[in-house]
Amino acid sequence: MAKLGEILGVGFVTRMINPTVRKQMDIAKRIRELRQALKLSQVEFAKRLGKTRRTIQLWESGNITPPENVISLIEQTFSVNPEWLRHGRGEMFKPRSEGQIIATPEFVIKPIPLIAEGEAGLGQFIPNLAEPEEIIWFPVPVNLANHRLFFVKVKGNSMEPRIFEEDIVLVDKDSPIAKGDLVAAILKDGELVIKRYWKDRRDGTIILESINHGYPPIIVKPKDLKDIAAVRFIVPKGHLINFKEE
Repeated sequence: MAKLGEILGVGFVTRMINPTVRKQMDIAKRIRELRQALKLSQVEFAKRLGKTRRTIQLWESGNITPPENVISLIEQTFSVNPEWLRHGRGEMFKPRSEGQIIATPEFVIKPIPLIAEGEAGLGQFIPNLAEPEEIIWFPVPVNLANHRLFFVKVKGNSMEPRIFEEDIVLVDKDSPIAKGDLVAAILKDGELVIKRYWKDRRDGTIILESINHGYPPIIVKPKDLKDIAAVRFIVPKGHLINFKEE
């Protein structure tokens, strides 16, 4: 009589009876689902985590499982619900209110102007600190202490599921921009948009891509782009904590 392993295959039987292997394959599947939900390529996903494409391939195939510190990094970087990533329970992403940023010794408290919806329409990308809607004293990494930073409220759903309406993004005028980065850009007509940045090497055309594929990309020549700056991080649903000392 044929053995079960010969009929079903050794790998199948191993996964069926080995909880560790089964958990490894489940995490691999959820990492792939997360990347696809974020509409990131393996290269882009790897870049956000400081890894290589090959490492992501190994994770998603189940050949290796990320160590605990890397699983935590994935959760923090993409606001992933730990229960979902580790055990498949609950929603993929954390409730938006859990994304508040707390000051630590690695951060400095810096006054950052908040731009209301539509105020960037004048084309003045760096706001006047004397007349902001609000000044938020907020913790930023020490390496950004001298950068020109400001917050922008987000309208619309063109960047879901990465950025949602009423989220607030921190924009950094002094950080370099690479292909695939999130950016805030001012178009020729003065409209301020939050998009993903690409550049055509052949003619320098800039492509501002929405993550929500229901929206077409915005394609412009560099001369038709008034200004552009990197989005450094996202504050979900505008839950800003003002750290100003009274």
